[in-house]
Order: sequence, then structure tokens, then C-alpha cells
Amino acid sequence: MFRKLRLRHIVTVAIAMPTAMILASGSAQAAGNTTVVYTADGGSIMGGKAILFGKASPERLQACDTETDGHSVIAIATWNDNGPRGTEIVDSDGSSDFCDNKPGNITAVNIPEGKAVQVTACLYESGSKKTWACDRKTGQA
Repeated sequence: MFRKLRLRHIVTVAIAMPTAMILASGSAQAAGNTTVVYTADGGSIMGGKAILFGKASPERLQACDTETDGHSVIAIATWNDNGPRGTEIVDSDGSSDFCDNKPGNITAVNIPEGKAVQVTACLYESGSKKTWACDRKTGQA
């Protein structure tokens, strides 16, 4: 009888632990406010995206050019802190469908915690400074 109870306890723990770890990791990821905005050029592969990693000190803004199409992607973050504030960063290599965390494609941004941040992703021409196919979302620092 004792052996059956012990075995049942071991089986219950073996089943419950992975579930508990999955739930714990989900709430840890939800703690950091990450805002992702894709360019509005449509299709199955967007030209790029902007990512704001909030709830960090400092926050980080990343531009990701995900398509080798001759265009760049600009990520723009704007907020109000006793007047308008903002920063931007450009990625122009179109090297991957994923963001590759190259130092030149990500920048630190000091935004007061809890501030609403407008995050914008656009296709971009470096020479003319022209932007198009922009989309935006509101995130939080």
C-alpha cells in the first residue's frame, strides 16, 4: 500500500513540474513590456519591424530589416516627458527574417517607467530620408 502511494506521488510530481515551469516562464516573460510593430507593406514577409523592450533600465529600441529588397527599416519611439521626446534607429542590411541583435541595430533609450511610448516601424530610404509603409502601436516603458 505504501509503495503504491509513493509511486502515485512520484508520478503526480513528474506530471505537475513541467506544467508549473511552463506557467512560471510565461508570467516571467509577461513582466517585461515588449512592443513589436511590423512595417505595413503587407505580403507574407513584412519588410521589417520595430521592437521596444520596455520595463528595462534602460529600455531598448531595435530596428529589424528582414527583407533583402534594397530598402532600410527605421524604428522610431516617441513619448512625452515635459515635452516631446524621441529616438530612432535604422537597419539596412536585410540579412535575416529574424532580428539578429547586431549592436548597430539596437539602442538604449532612457524613458521614465510607466510612460506611454508610440512605437513606429517604416520602410526607409537613407539618402532621401523618405519613409512609407509605416505602422505604429502604443507600448509602455
